[in-house]
Amino acid sequence: MITNKIFYPSVTNVMEMWFSDHFAVVMDVTVNLPSTSNIIIKRVFSRNSIDMFNCHLASESWNEVYSQSDVNRAYSYFLSKFTMYFNRFFPLKEVSRKKGNKVCWITKGIKVSRQKLQLLRLLKRKLILSASALNYIKKYQSTYKKILFAARKRANDRIIANSSNSTKALWNIIKIETGKGCISNPTIAIEIGSVLVTNPQLLSYHFNDHFVEIVDRMCTHTKDIRQVCVPANKMFVAPITEEEVLNVTGKLKNKYSSGFDEILVSLIKHCIQFINKLLTFIFNLSLNTGTFPNLMKIAKVRPILKKGRIQDITNYN
Repeated sequence: MITNKIFYPSVTNVMEMWFSDHFAVVMDVTVNLPSTSNIIIKRVFSRNSIDMFNCHLASESWNEVYSQSDVNRAYSYFLSKFTMYFNRFFPLKEVSRKKGNKVCWITKGIKVSRQKLQLLRLLKRKLILSASALNYIKKYQSTYKKILFAARKRANDRIIANSSNSTKALWNIIKIETGKGCISNPTIAIEIGSVLVTNPQLLSYHFNDHFVEIVDRMCTHTKDIRQVCVPANKMFVAPITEEEVLNVTGKLKNKYSSGFDEILVSLIKHCIQFINKLLTFIFNLSLNTGTFPNLMKIAKVRPILKKGRIQDITNYN
């Protein structure tokens, strides 16, 4: 790299990398980046908090739910009580961000091999060695490279295998390898007409209108389909049992994602035995009345920039 301008103070050194016959030029550049806080706000789900949460759920009578004939009121009362205990025992707290070891594939054996290779490379540079010794160093260096490649590959394979979304895990690895994995999410600013909107609440309204208009435009391009007369049939659905609710809940994956209520799937699996009867009642009430609870229709939509300018709302899907 050749430049005639110095934007940031830097220190340049020539260093022996002990990896090849060539030296490396290392430049230490001091860049004034905005400092990031080591404190994050999150909910802590400790074993003691979960036990206290379950204890209060078990002691609740829930008569207000069972007395309802309107499924919207029944589910609304259940969710309000559940959320009240949820916020009481799992409040938002300021905690220190954990500093994890990003290079998890470098084992103790690799470190020992690296030190040995450095010693061999130093002897090769300082002393006159025999042909057999030089051949040994060459083979050792080749073996060391293969070990590094295999260790890194095993670590990536382990990450993909243990992930609930293998495609997402694969793309995260690609971003890290290409140097794009540490980029933080920028603050979204959208141009509406000639005004740059940055207020989160206003942005949510504009994004909602944008996605609604996309659906309307897609519907205008659909072909006319001839209506087919289907004889009216009745559908009979058997009531849901508590055992079915337990079985379905037990098969859910322990994900850290949540909806608008911030309730994790793993927490539901911990307390399902105390709300199983309640959920069964609400589900059957929904089937009996033919009404789906309005609070269950709320979805969390996250706009994703596909390409183009960040300020252009049409570039989000």
